[in-house]
Amino acid sequence: MQASRQKSVKIGLIHSLTGTMSSSELPLLTAERMAIDEINASGGVLGYRIEPEIADGESEASSFARRAEELDRVGSKALFGCWTSASRKAVKRVVEEADNVLYYPVQYEGLEQSENIFYLGSCLNQQAAPALDWAIANLGPRVLLVGSDYVFPRVANRLIRSIVKAHPGREVVAERYVQLGAQDFSAVVDEIRRLSPSVVINSLNGESNLGFFRQCRAAGITAKDIPILSLSAAEPEMQPVVDSAEGHYACWSYFQIIDTPDNDKFVFAYRARNGMAQLCSAPIVTAYSQIMLWRQAVEDAGTFESAAVRQSTVGCEVASPAGPMTILPNHHTPLRAHVGRLRGDCQFEIVWSSPAPIEPLPWLGVETSNIENKAIVQDAMASFPEAVHYAFLLELEIEQRRRAQEELREAHDRLEERVRERTDALAEANRVVRAEVAVRQRKASELQAIVDNMIEAVVVVNRDGDISTVNGSAARLFGVADLLTPAYAPRMWPDVVALRHVDGTRVAPEEMAIHRALAGTPVVNQDEVLRNQETHRDVYVRASAAPMRTNTGEVTGGVLVLRDVTESMELERLKAQFVEVAAHELKTPVAIMKTCAQALLGLGDDVLPAQRNKMLARIDRGAVRIDRIITDLLKVSRLASGQLELSLEPVELSRLVIEAVDGIAPAPQKHRIRPRTAEPIIVRADRDRIQQVIANLVDNAVRYSPAGGDVEVSVMPADHEAIVSVRDHGVGIPQDKQGLIFNRFYRAHTGTPYDYGGMGIGLYLCREIVQRHGGRIWFESEEARQHVPFQFAARRRLGLVNHKARAPEGRTGLVNHKARAPEGRTGLRGARIPMEDFTMGASQRRADVTRVEPARRKVLVIEDDVDLLETVAEVIESLGVEVVQAHNGVEGLAAVERGMPDLILLDMKMPVMNGWEFAQQFHDRHGHGAPIVVVTAASDARQRAVDVGAEGWLDKPFAVDALLKLVSVPPVAGSPLTTDP
Repeated sequence: MQASRQKSVKIGLIHSLTGTMSSSELPLLTAERMAIDEINASGGVLGYRIEPEIADGESEASSFARRAEELDRVGSKALFGCWTSASRKAVKRVVEEADNVLYYPVQYEGLEQSENIFYLGSCLNQQAAPALDWAIANLGPRVLLVGSDYVFPRVANRLIRSIVKAHPGREVVAERYVQLGAQDFSAVVDEIRRLSPSVVINSLNGESNLGFFRQCRAAGITAKDIPILSLSAAEPEMQPVVDSAEGHYACWSYFQIIDTPDNDKFVFAYRARNGMAQLCSAPIVTAYSQIMLWRQAVEDAGTFESAAVRQSTVGCEVASPAGPMTILPNHHTPLRAHVGRLRGDCQFEIVWSSPAPIEPLPWLGVETSNIENKAIVQDAMASFPEAVHYAFLLELEIEQRRRAQEELREAHDRLEERVRERTDALAEANRVVRAEVAVRQRKASELQAIVDNMIEAVVVVNRDGDISTVNGSAARLFGVADLLTPAYAPRMWPDVVALRHVDGTRVAPEEMAIHRALAGTPVVNQDEVLRNQETHRDVYVRASAAPMRTNTGEVTGGVLVLRDVTESMELERLKAQFVEVAAHELKTPVAIMKTCAQALLGLGDDVLPAQRNKMLARIDRGAVRIDRIITDLLKVSRLASGQLELSLEPVELSRLVIEAVDGIAPAPQKHRIRPRTAEPIIVRADRDRIQQVIANLVDNAVRYSPAGGDVEVSVMPADHEAIVSVRDHGVGIPQDKQGLIFNRFYRAHTGTPYDYGGMGIGLYLCREIVQRHGGRIWFESEEARQHVPFQFAARRRLGLVNHKARAPEGRTGLVNHKARAPEGRTGLRGARIPMEDFTMGASQRRADVTRVEPARRKVLVIEDDVDLLETVAEVIESLGVEVVQAHNGVEGLAAVERGMPDLILLDMKMPVMNGWEFAQQFHDRHGHGAPIVVVTAASDARQRAVDVGAEGWLDKPFAVDALLKLVSVPPVAGSPLTTDP
């Protein structure tokens, strides 16, 4: 049949044809088109000619998602491509929603498994792990890690850190990341020279490798002195820098130099097609082979239907230049690992190969182990790259905002220059005002039009400092609407607004930008803080001012331009706060799980059944805590991207309230949850979402009413609405924080005695749910009042839910801070699982918990997390040591008064009284009566220990051996405790 009349089938080829990844991905597209041409020349697939649809992902994850949707809409039966994990994750959502399939040809970090993706490149255990073992055995034990700042390098390097940490004598001396496409490596190169590692493990992607190898060579770093082993750069990436990279190493599943008939045939055909100077690589041969694999799977299935093709792909085997490619049920393929040394002709001379293909373990061996709750563990493991990916997207958003702000600043500078020009023109017009009244009026009108339409606040003063002109933005910025009226007094600039420096000190009159301009000195971008007189909130502004002069140079006045930069500064603050809170919230459940697991593994059959069940229950609660935090973060992600859908149906509101209350675990004995309902009231709403709002209200009522009392939940009709009210004995929200409580990641009680932890996303979730129903939500809170209800109202039968939240005493009605968990439930926050806690096989699962004789007879443990407190106590008590437990600093001081312990284990972040306050009061009262060891999830644990005068520290999560060592080592006067496990 002629090709022009032959039926055709479409497939999608999606790669970065532009941008920083194009140099790596364009050869993959060439290999795929070569495979398609070969198939079409032999008659096609099932009698159909393959018609490729080619899409450019532009080296951006968001572009990959849009292009994948376009490919699916035009009828592509399968998609082939992507390189970075960020692009793969973007396409993953598309193929899963469309029930299509993606064949992915590049090595990746694992911890992912989709029914709609076949992962044909190496997993970490097929590349990074054997590469590291070879490098340490042959090049040395001191490793420096450098990579592009996205998912694969960070996850791969976390595994490398775990492997290195597991072997004494090995160390990771540094770990550095740069943005995709970065070319400036001066700081990284200087650090490599200074630290002189045994080997550098390189996971840079795309064009970044060009700058890296050239700058290393220019700095005198050679393969003989400090070898570099690459995980993401193969023959094509090395070709432009072979003079700088010769002698260095790489690890892949394939090198062009492999001598087999299939490879010789492929290399000859590829170079004949594309030029004899072209080089082949593992991603290139995989891109070619995946087309052949799909052809075989389609012919085996007898159809192009995606589900059938995916089913037939499993177990399918095709010949490949790298060797046979067989697809396992986990959608991965066994692959050999080769380490090669780069030669001057840009070929890698193979110096080591794995004896046989390595079985893929995308879950690092967990999938083949016998551990309990395997699915929960895998979900928790999957959250780590998702969290890294979310952080990468957040960084990308911040960078985009920064660029937008830079463009806005440039526009502001241009506009400011125009203001200066118009101001000079106005001064000139004022000199000749009697002769040129018409000109002056025209110029004044032009200036006023510019100023009135500026988003920045503009204030014009005369040479005495009296305000002569302001725009609407200035009145709104200051919160003084009357400022626009000529009769407003005072008119002197310092009397209108009180300015402060960013550090809180008052700006003296002579330091003000406008006063400096009146003195003849222009001012550009001076940071100041003012308080809005209407909202009573601080506003961060960037001030610029210029003098107005006559033709003779005399200053007649000045123009002040203020730009509101509060949002950008708040964004940076939220980023820092989120990282700190996430570390604390995630590491605590991990510490519980790790301690219990090591205790169980180490003690073996010595553990009583009741004690074993208690520890397993804590591990289960820890996993559930992490899972729920992940769920909340995913909800935030879906809300931010507009993907949260509502399932509206008629709902009987009174019954929904009762179900929500019944679904909440029993509250502590000092609280009683009392639902009160009236007549049946029907609203149209999403049952699960509204039930979540009610549950959040009741959880918060228990959490933020520590004194106890009744929590009343009532439903009552009112006109055309149904009102749900939650009433408790709350602790109040400060007036200056009430306007921020609906912001994502904002926590009103941070750093106060009422800081019970949490990620600060509850109110944000509730607000978004309410608004998705077409409703509204608000609160009322006064710190001195009690019994102020939370309320929300739902219109009957109209499908709209209007939420009115009134804060009980001292808190907002919709804060997603879960109540302290009684036995059997948890209040959960975000997820981050340390890679060193995962094992590569069953043989490594048992911890080596050493039996020791205690040197201390009484230990005080101060920790607000009940599970962790009890677990630590049980481990120490197993040595016969007396343990005194305290949930906060106040209880800890009381315990000390009852009897001085031999050792104090001190958590830092606790409600009522934190670790810093406890340490200060302890030392004030008792000097150094007992050594203190700080137990914290913070990255600066050593510094925190120093700050509070402690003798040592433990990082969460910590090993049981480290804990037992603290108890077993006798104190030595004048010597700090060692806490290394």
